[in-house]
Amino acid sequence: MRKIRVVHKDGDMQGITLMYLINKYLKINRALWDKEGMVLNRYYKAILTRTIKASEKIVIKFSKSINYNAEKEILKVLDEVFAECEHKETGDNLELLRTMFLVIMMFGTINFHKRNMIGVVLKSMITDVVNAFKDFKAMWLREIDDSVIRLEKQL
Repeated sequence: MRKIRVVHKDGDMQGITLMYLINKYLKINRALWDKEGMVLNRYYKAILTRTIKASEKIVIKFSKSINYNAEKEILKVLDEVFAECEHKETGDNLELLRTMFLVIMMFGTINFHKRNMIGVVLKSMITDVVNAFKDFKAMWLREIDDSVIRLEKQL
């Protein structure tokens, strides 16, 4: 019996790269929450940790398929959009807003790319990460920053 090797399509490659970036920026966000003077409810800290662990599994499993060069292009576009929101915060608070803005926007993009994916395992793993993050995202948009919702209304 011969093994069948699945070759990833463009949607898969973009999804894997976005999961790498989501994982990276969630870790930065988590490190900011751990600084002195920052307070995050234990429930939401646990959700953040669970999301990081779930996305880490994808990053490890598909590490050979990550396009590390895409980060500069993606961040350039998202930072321009973030700058248009004109946040008044500075320092760590601004970085918290920026990292979570990037993550939420990337989750929206990854859901779009899921339709173009052929990897069933990858789709399932991404769905697990998205589901783990839902409560945190809802709390963030409701209580901290709704700039993503305002952007969607403009479109």
